[in-house]
Amino acid sequence: MRAHPNFPAAFLAAEHTAQPALTLGPLRTLFKDRGSQTIGTLALCLHDTEEGLTAGRLTRMCVESGICSAGRVESYLALMRQRGALIPLARSSGLSIRYGFSEDYLSWFRDYLRHGLQALALVDPPSAAVMPLMDGADFFHFSRRILASASVNPPLTYPGLGPELLLFAQRDAGLAILSDLVAGQLASGRGAAPVSVADLARRHGVSRAHVLKLLRDADEAGAFAWKPDKRTVTLPAWLLDRLEHGVAVALLNRRYAAHAVLAAPRGMLTVRPAVPADIETLRALMEQAIRIHLAAYLPPEGVAASFEIMGLDTQLIEDGTYFVVEAGGRIAGCGGWSRRATLFGGDHSAGRDSGLVDPATEPARIRAMYTHPDFARRGVGKLILDTCEAAAAAEGFGRCEMAATLSGEPLYRATGYRTLEHFEAETSTGFKVPLIRMGKTLV
Repeated sequence: MRAHPNFPAAFLAAEHTAQPALTLGPLRTLFKDRGSQTIGTLALCLHDTEEGLTAGRLTRMCVESGICSAGRVESYLALMRQRGALIPLARSSGLSIRYGFSEDYLSWFRDYLRHGLQALALVDPPSAAVMPLMDGADFFHFSRRILASASVNPPLTYPGLGPELLLFAQRDAGLAILSDLVAGQLASGRGAAPVSVADLARRHGVSRAHVLKLLRDADEAGAFAWKPDKRTVTLPAWLLDRLEHGVAVALLNRRYAAHAVLAAPRGMLTVRPAVPADIETLRALMEQAIRIHLAAYLPPEGVAASFEIMGLDTQLIEDGTYFVVEAGGRIAGCGGWSRRATLFGGDHSAGRDSGLVDPATEPARIRAMYTHPDFARRGVGKLILDTCEAAAAAEGFGRCEMAATLSGEPLYRATGYRTLEHFEAETSTGFKVPLIRMGKTLV
């Protein structure tokens, strides 16, 4: 990787181009130190995947992987909540709170991925094939899971920072300032980087005193030679060598993620009405979806109890209002809508009401939405929702409502549904399954 003729350009693209946006406002906390940067990346990677993001899950991953202590995770999340970057998505008695990120954070992460791929493509041209997928949910969500896995158990590990580089990693905006100095020295052609304390402070949202102390401490530690009178910093060869090593590892891990995305099963999604011949396949798909998608939100006894209130309602197939989505010859997901009063449940569920509702006064029901785990976060649910909403509107319905599970709520919220009430469904085991009644006005 380092021997590639385009590596210098990739080095600058990877370590410099994408960083300024990170250091603005609350995003600057991602560069405060090595631990919080990794926590932030992990949190973003896990957000809105089928595993879900909870404080407990994030803490376990960081502690078990040796990234940082539980206390550091708690402090990081508290800071993110304080600054409005983390938003609670759902709360239910006895369950972990799930968090979502503000759109500013998610927008940054998309840019972060895009810059990383652009840098990678300079030294690994085949990875450029991922670029057209960047704006699709297929790439975005799958790549976040791959990056989360690589952060915890990377194919290649980063070299130790050493005490000199820890000076930067443990200072506010330290790594971003170092990146500017590296870029300045490489661009100057004179073996030294021009330094303006005022410009660095303004660019990275810190005080001039903070920059001055960082420069003095790094000079005393031998990380570089700072000459205030000449307003230059000279970075030693060993530091550049270590940074190049780190960037090469980062590029190779990105290559792993990009090629995993390209190798993942994909294909054009098509939707059609479900038929009786699909029933057994749909029941098997639903069982996998319930067991896997709900496992991050409910304890094992809650997942088991959910089978009482979830499953296939064959009345929807008979009514012609249930659909399957296919990809590459496989059923990737299913879901439907109903003009009947029943809000949720399968053939076996109690409390069903097959009476028809009046579209002039009642909403259509969105029913039995399931995605096979192999096709999660690839637009399957969105395609079904669009199909159902269009069909309901064609029959005169002005609104749709549903009983959403905790695992389904992020999709529905992202597609315009709003919470109407939280409630719980009783089961014979005594476990009360949390549900969310959500609704949307059809335009």
